[in-house]
Amino acid sequence: MSTRSLWSVISCGVLCLGGCAAAQIDEMPDDSGAGNASSLPPKGGTGGGSGGTGVIPKAGSPSAAAGTTAKAGNGNGGSGTAGEASGGSGGSGGMKPVAPANTNLPYNEDFEDGEPNGFIPWNEDVNPGMWAVVDDPVGKIYQPAGAVSELEFAVGGSTTWTDVKLTVKVRINDADSRAHILLRMKEPKTYLVVEMAEGTFKLRGRADGSTTDLVAPSPKPVVTPGMWHEVGIVAKGTAVELILDGTSIGTATANALISNGGIGLGVAEGSVSYDDVSVVVAE
Repeated sequence: MSTRSLWSVISCGVLCLGGCAAAQIDEMPDDSGAGNASSLPPKGGTGGGSGGTGVIPKAGSPSAAAGTTAKAGNGNGGSGTAGEASGGSGGSGGMKPVAPANTNLPYNEDFEDGEPNGFIPWNEDVNPGMWAVVDDPVGKIYQPAGAVSELEFAVGGSTTWTDVKLTVKVRINDADSRAHILLRMKEPKTYLVVEMAEGTFKLRGRADGSTTDLVAPSPKPVVTPGMWHEVGIVAKGTAVELILDGTSIGTATANALISNGGIGLGVAEGSVSYDDVSVVVAE
């Protein structure tokens, strides 16, 4: 991982009001289309009234920090955006709500219905970048709406998941792109993470903010830009295993603090695509 903590901002008191990432992963959606996380200070609209309240998304709620309905104002407000409603009539969030997702195991998501069911965009800043389900020669896939220069995630699943196996198809779209795949993320400083790029493929453990290499093979497995690879992580107790395209890359013992949590699909730089997410009970 980079020395810059990808979740450092969540340690701030204002974001911890939102229950941090665990709440975001765990809470199931409703059908109202309005965010139900704790409020951040509101951004006022451009008109006479107060704007909608910016909120931190929770799993299954709108796919970004959508604004709640604002109080009516006397001036002419602008159009609502994610996390910022208009000042005049009040705007709703600008991003499409995520459909409800069942996090019972086994869990599978292939995005073929056009929805990222249960996944929520997240990054270390207040406003996450946009993610989208897009058409591809292999079918529908999930990825950020554009190339990124800093870590962007889509997180989901449940903090009740403990001994599980995650498999996901990953495509690094060019030689400069890097993927981060998370498992057992119960809060922003504790999780397993696969770092994947051309010339890089390893499993690391982050426990209470301290990151350690768990499986860092040499020679390094071949990761080919433009080609789909199936990445697997198995976690059972403190035993973890890293898998690439059906072949075990190595095993290790993780810190006991990394005991349970949800999943995350991440892009550290450039363009990365995801498909066919599966989480099953580890055998």
